[in-house]
Amino acid sequence: MKGDVTPTMHRMSVLLLILNALCMLASAVRAQEAADELLHREALFHYYTNDFLQSLVLLENEHLGSNHVDNQYHNLNHILAIESGLEFGMRRNAESLLEHLQFTAREPEVKQQAQMIKGRLAYRDGEWGEAVELFAGAMKGMARDRKDEALYYMANSYLQLRRPQEAAKVLGEASQGSLWAAHGYYNLGVNYAADDPDSSRALVALRVAAAMADDSYEGRELSDRVLLAAGHIALLDKDYNKALSFLKNVHASGPGAPAAIYDYGMAFAGLGRYRTAIQSWHRAKKFALTSSGVAETFQAIAYGYEQEKLRATAIDAYLEAIAVYEKEKRQVDEVVTEINAKGVLDLLLQAPLQNGEVEWYLATDLLTNTPKIAFVHYLMDKPDFFPFAKELLQMHGLLQSLQNGAQRMEIFSAALERRARQAKQGAAGALAKMRPQQLNQLVSERNALAKSAAQASDDQKALQLLALRELDEKLNQLKDNFVSVQGGLRQGGDLYKTQLRKVETLQKEFSAMHRELAGKINDYDKKLSQLAVKLLQQHWREIDGYHVRSQLALVNLYDDLAVAELRKKQPVAPDAATAGEGVL
Repeated sequence: MKGDVTPTMHRMSVLLLILNALCMLASAVRAQEAADELLHREALFHYYTNDFLQSLVLLENEHLGSNHVDNQYHNLNHILAIESGLEFGMRRNAESLLEHLQFTAREPEVKQQAQMIKGRLAYRDGEWGEAVELFAGAMKGMARDRKDEALYYMANSYLQLRRPQEAAKVLGEASQGSLWAAHGYYNLGVNYAADDPDSSRALVALRVAAAMADDSYEGRELSDRVLLAAGHIALLDKDYNKALSFLKNVHASGPGAPAAIYDYGMAFAGLGRYRTAIQSWHRAKKFALTSSGVAETFQAIAYGYEQEKLRATAIDAYLEAIAVYEKEKRQVDEVVTEINAKGVLDLLLQAPLQNGEVEWYLATDLLTNTPKIAFVHYLMDKPDFFPFAKELLQMHGLLQSLQNGAQRMEIFSAALERRARQAKQGAAGALAKMRPQQLNQLVSERNALAKSAAQASDDQKALQLLALRELDEKLNQLKDNFVSVQGGLRQGGDLYKTQLRKVETLQKEFSAMHRELAGKINDYDKKLSQLAVKLLQQHWREIDGYHVRSQLALVNLYDDLAVAELRKKQPVAPDAATAGEGVL
């Protein structure tokens, strides 16, 4: 019986050991996944607050190597590192990490995300055909509600290839109520309106886009753009009532409000209802002239008064328009002068300080804010200016990070120097207490005991000599310790020298990087300032055109009034008077 129990116990022991090892392994995996999850959440917070540099700093050490940890959050951190790198302009690093992720990732979802990023990069580069292929590959096996982004980019790529039929077919596969699909149908409608003389297809696509837009901020903004585009198309078709039905639903607080107000008034003017049109146009006067439709509005008001035969009021309206245009031109000249003197970066940095918001260039109330911020908003709204301005602001943020790092190093260096002085003072006090005379006194007492042992009897001499040897060993050890501690205390002030040298090296590196980055920012600022001046001068010329046309219209109106007054003063011909009496 005992022979049967022993192998069983042995197998149970082995099984328990295996289970214990598996539990330990599972625990280690869970711990690694928990650490990756915490890292992901912290990095994601910085990513959503547009602090892409800090997100990269958190992820860099963990996700630039070749080791692969098989858990969900580790690969999500890979994706986040790629996205942060692209946002910060580090495309080469992001592409390298993307290749690593595609090679090591096992989860289909992660591979699909990597393929999507590749598709977006091809789309950004204008490689429309390659983008279509990459997005089509990414969608294989993907859930329908996750396909919408890929379908949006595919549809836009087809539009760039001038293949709107394929774009419409792709968008038909999108899920209901998708904002991605709503944006896609809006682009499709705008494309139809530009290329197709028949506006019916454009209006159908825009109606679909409006139906898909939700009640979120982005959805409302898209809905306003859809309604504005549809209203403008109907206005060009001279279908004024249809235009009014679209334009009246544009939000009054949205960024498209000024253009919608102008078109709304034009629709009433097309129906001959000039008084109602004037009432509408007056609502646009509070917006900056950099907003679409506002500059035209001032002229339209004066024209409306002319059509209503209110010539005196029309003159006042033209004089007001001329004054507004002259003021706008002066303000443009002032901003251009400031940019030439200080650079456009200084202007961009002033805007968030005055507005008090991080994403200040997205705030719609800037349209009625100070003139300087209105001009900044005008520049940031230009597709050929915004990405470069964003990069310049990111470079400035990096420069601030270097300055903060240098300040921390100064504080740390001062703390180390203070600790070094304290160590020297403590060492001096301890050295003062460690007097060699005390050790010498112990040695003297030992020598006295040795003499006493030499004079002792034979029975006691052996014991005393043994005690002396033990005492000598302890005295030698005490002497060595005394000398070591004494030397260490004398060098107490030098303990921080290594750390101070390291800090000094880091400070030099910070200073060198600061100088290099500041030089690059200065060069970048000069080039972007030239573009800003060019765009503002273009706005100046547009306002100058309105200014000249208003002056000419005013002169013509004065001429008409003068001719009318002259005719009133001319005497009536006798024949005309007789003819008039006969009629009566």
